[in-house]
Amino acid sequence: MPSRAIELHGLSGTVLEPGVHIRQREWKTTATEEYRADEDVKVLLIEDDVAAAEMYRLRLVADGYSVVIGHDGREGLRLATDEAPDFIYLDLRLPGLDGFEVLERLRGDAATRHIPVIILTNYGEPELRERGLRLGALEFLVKGDTNPAQLSESVERSIGPRALPST
Repeated sequence: MPSRAIELHGLSGTVLEPGVHIRQREWKTTATEEYRADEDVKVLLIEDDVAAAEMYRLRLVADGYSVVIGHDGREGLRLATDEAPDFIYLDLRLPGLDGFEVLERLRGDAATRHIPVIILTNYGEPELRERGLRLGALEFLVKGDTNPAQLSESVERSIGPRALPST
């Protein structure tokens, strides 16, 4: 089976085709992925790139956060309501609903308007940044300029630091 190595901001893994396997773990792009740490802070990562989602998830879980992954805009909205996360990372270019539409709906719903949202995208154009912040995002991070450790730092700035799970 052909494979390709991937690296994202210092974390690496192997993707095997067809289907996507990362570090011998099978991923289904249509299924919701949830990972629990011992801590009680739940992060929703709305990201359609499976490899990128896994790389960010690895760091967040290592830093003591529970992580739920939605792979498109509609799934992300559903998870925001069903899972009641404490924090959301939101990509802009998503299948189903784009990130701006997701953010508008999150802010328009009494059940989700209080959840801190940080946009995490490949696009850094000033007009996109301005629009995201105007719609209620706390921060606008460009993936190429952001490493996984900075995700946990963003959560800590917004909701406070977490103790690492004991080993």
